Amino acid sequence: MVDSMAQSIDRKYVKAEPPKALSEALDAQFRGPLFMARTTLAGLVFIAVLIALIAPFVNPLREKIGAYLYVHILIVVAVLFWFFTRVVPPPSKGSESRRRRFLQRLKDRRLQRAGLDPTGISTVRIAADEQTLEIVVRDEWLEQPPEARFRDIQNFWWLWSTVYLPYEGFEKVFVRVLDSKGNEVGGSRSDAGSLIWAR
Repeated sequence: MVDSMAQSIDRKYVKAEPPKALSEALDAQFRGPLFMARTTLAGLVFIAVLIALIAPFVNPLREKIGAYLYVHILIVVAVLFWFFTRVVPPPSKGSESRRRRFLQRLKDRRLQRAGLDPTGISTVRIAADEQTLEIVVRDEWLEQPPEARFRDIQNFWWLWSTVYLPYEGFEKVFVRVLDSKGNEVGGSRSDAGSLIWAR
């Protein structure tokens, strides 16, 4: 108890600033031709599905369909339920798919060239509160200067915030950095995610 109180008193929290080079590298992904092509294709597919769902309600078709209209209504409800619960669920928690997306972005060469350094990470998991990303670091990472460790934690927090994007805002995005023995060596403040500390 005394150790944990002393540890929390020693923590000096600093407001995380979006790293300019990393922000620009991520923005470039959203301006690229591949992303634009995928977005356009997704938009066209969504419009086609929407037309297919609405068409039977138009008067001339509705008269020809008859009793199938009620089946169609059930299909519409089922598709909308699936879409809003599986495809675009409200980000009230850090899901496994978001954790995998975080890991994918860690491997992105453009982000690495812009200053993201994933080499110190051993494992990544979602904490029991389903909001905090727990990052277990290698022992070598702890040997870096405090400034370098703080920069990495800030970059990890920023990357997780771009993946998680909760409706409540970035202050609800938390990271906790642990060593191989499970000791906390950095991360977010418990009530304000953008306030970061490093041991």
